[in-house]
Amino acid sequence: MTQQEEQYVHFVSCTDSFNSAWRILHEIKVSPGNSLIGAAFQFAIIEYAKPYTISFGISGRHKLDDRYVPSAHRDLHKRLIDTRNQILAHADLTVMDAKTPCGKHVDWTTRFHRAKRHLRRDGATEY
Repeated sequence: MTQQEEQYVHFVSCTDSFNSAWRILHEIKVSPGNSLIGAAFQFAIIEYAKPYTISFGISGRHKLDDRYVPSAHRDLHKRLIDTRNQILAHADLTVMDAKTPCGKHVDWTTRFHRAKRHLRRDGATEY
């Protein structure tokens, strides 16, 4: 695959990720009582952030540049990327207040609310 072909594949992959995030958020909106909303919301954030993380290819690394994010949405964009990096994909202790979970059960509701608080500037959990 040439470098240009690889860049095109990356671009198509970015578009697919954005479309996936949009579809998930749309389903959340039309299915407010679904018990999987928390996990779906987290996955929508991961899908949105995927194009902005490094993707390794044969001809190098690919990553969508933040300059394509409209300036009016850069703060929200940063909070989404930070939420993906600090809460969903990794477990930064600074965000989690160094709380140690008991047992092996993952409490998706708690993680969902932690992600929502992290996204909100004022720390509120309701939209």
